[in-house]
Amino acid sequence: MPAHAQSADGPLKATPAPPNSADRNVVRVDLLAPLASNIDYSLSSGKGLVFPVLVSYERQFGSRWSVGFEALVRGGTPANRRSGASLLGRWYVLPVGRSKPPLQGLYLSSVLSYRALSTTAGDFNLPVNSGKRAGGGLLLGWQVPPFPGILPNLVFDGAVGIMAWARLGDDRTSDPGYYAYIGEPIFKRTGFLPDARYGLGYRF
Repeated sequence: MPAHAQSADGPLKATPAPPNSADRNVVRVDLLAPLASNIDYSLSSGKGLVFPVLVSYERQFGSRWSVGFEALVRGGTPANRRSGASLLGRWYVLPVGRSKPPLQGLYLSSVLSYRALSTTAGDFNLPVNSGKRAGGGLLLGWQVPPFPGILPNLVFDGAVGIMAWARLGDDRTSDPGYYAYIGEPIFKRTGFLPDARYGLGYRF
């Protein structure tokens, strides 16, 4: 039918364009929060910086909600290691309006996490104690491009909140005579604890 043709009810209306699928993914690297968690070791041990990495991926599925996955690698100190993964669901509260940019603004996030803990001893860093933790909590955060005119796809993400952690089974030791080492702080951190994220990402 020609573009100028009319129906009995009046001019034909243009069909709405499908939603743009661009800029609905974000890959982030969060270095500050896990680094701050062991800054005391890095400054006082004299053995250099311990540089854990928290990497994450986020995908937008609705106009205001997204699902993400994150992985912690090399967390903790050489003698007290943490690793794990988390599942996150975000709801972007602000800004309001139909023209809201994707994956940008103030958000609330639910978090489900798993952590594997281990301590080592001796010159060969042999495993001594190990344990598992599960956690859940809420974060309040803000994701925004810090330089929209220069680097529109670069985003800064910062969030603070609280997590509740619990043991998964019993903590184990490979050396009963060394069991006192299980008193290390990483094995005591259960219950309600503060949590944070501070990272940079790329939106595509």
